[in-house]
Amino acid sequence: MSWFDREENRAGVLTAILAADVPKIHNVSVTTISVVTESLVLIILMIALGFTYSWQITLLTLAFIPFMLLGAKTHRANLHGGRKRDDSDVKSAMIAHESLSNHATVTAYSLENHYQKLYDDTLKYS
Repeated sequence: MSWFDREENRAGVLTAILAADVPKIHNVSVTTISVVTESLVLIILMIALGFTYSWQITLLTLAFIPFMLLGAKTHRANLHGGRKRDDSDVKSAMIAHESLSNHATVTAYSLENHYQKLYDDTLKYS
């Protein structure tokens, strides 16, 4: 039971992490695998077709494949930003969960503005 009492294991934080990670897993498992499979099949078919018509031009084209792969890798790195999970999103979810789950206490002590400022500050630096 003490595991859930730690700041990083509260229900709101875990829910925020799950909400952020599930779309990423879906993206990797469905989108990426299908695009890679389609690309490999097309490359193999085009190489076979190219060799049947003009093997010289096909060999010249094959020389440029490493450059195309390097460009694709660079594009992918720029697209994803090359960064890990942003901790400010988790911190803002933790603040929102804490203030909403204890809304009676927050209202009783008039801490609405305090929690709003904390939440805004964590989002500002993300």
